[in-house]
Amino acid sequence: MAISRDFIVKNDGSLWFSEKLKISYMDHEKETLTKVTELRTSWANATTINEKADIVSVAQAYGEKIDRQYRSNCFLHNDKDPSLQLHRETNPWWCYVCGEGYTPIDFVMKKLGLSVFDAAKDINNTLNLGDYYTQEQGEQ
Repeated sequence: MAISRDFIVKNDGSLWFSEKLKISYMDHEKETLTKVTELRTSWANATTINEKADIVSVAQAYGEKIDRQYRSNCFLHNDKDPSLQLHRETNPWWCYVCGEGYTPIDFVMKKLGLSVFDAAKDINNTLNLGDYYTQEQGEQ
């Protein structure tokens, strides 16, 4: 039989755990569950922001000059002619030269070099979309 402060391994291979180890494990489970819940909430908020944020408004808010056909020079490469197309009806963006694009959050992620949640939080604050992120959220 092997004895430790936190557990005992009996000769038959079974374990007996101390109360200290059981409590530590339960605390770890609660902490993990809390982090998962926060991540799900942040992801749901990011999805909502993607749906509410108009890609043309996002691009203009972050300094892009948009023409009447919702085109702009791509900020990801040296562009002389507008190759970045914004689709106001369906909300994605796409550069026909470099192939980059997708959602408003992707736009801000690539433009500012942010994570998904930080980009969502930044869009939310820039466009005043609502209380989807508090100061603590998005910093996980």
